[in-house]
Amino acid sequence: MGDPGNGFLDLRTLPAEQRSRFMNSVANGKNSMPPCRSVLTTEEIGDLFIYVINAGNTLEAHTR
Repeated sequence: MGDPGNGFLDLRTLPAEQRSRFMNSVANGKNSMPPCRSVLTTEEIGDLFIYVINAGNTLEAHTR
């Protein structure tokens, strides 16, 4: 889960219950992904989480 084989954490694959992991990964960076805490507020990262989780669920539903 999470690494599509290119060293990047695929945040779309995180389950909704791993919100804190998403928040930490976006704020502090993970693997090759740079930190975004200087660009995004905590609220904006939370909004991004909701968007990514919803988009991932929509994509999953369309690929079944």
